[in-house]
Amino acid sequence: MNAEIQRRIDELDSFLSITVIHPERFDNVEKVREWLESEIAQLEAEQLAELEAEKDKSRLAGRLVEKQTNIIRPIIPQWRPVEKENN
Repeated sequence: MNAEIQRRIDELDSFLSITVIHPERFDNVEKVREWLESEIAQLEAEQLAELEAEKDKSRLAGRLVEKQTNIIRPIIPQWRPVEKENN
């Protein structure tokens, strides 16, 4: 779906470029530009929402972003640092 949204954004952006290059092709070029820009903004918002949803779905990515910590933690006691006792 994300690729489809990006394809649509690119398509609308191309039309927006046409309004700049050939404004004479449009009856009300400002209204067309305004509409295209609002459509692009809406699609970009959807794209951002999808990215946020994907991030939330990924527990690993979510933990990395949220806590900004190293997620590798030793769970085997031998790997944990131990204090050596002087005998």
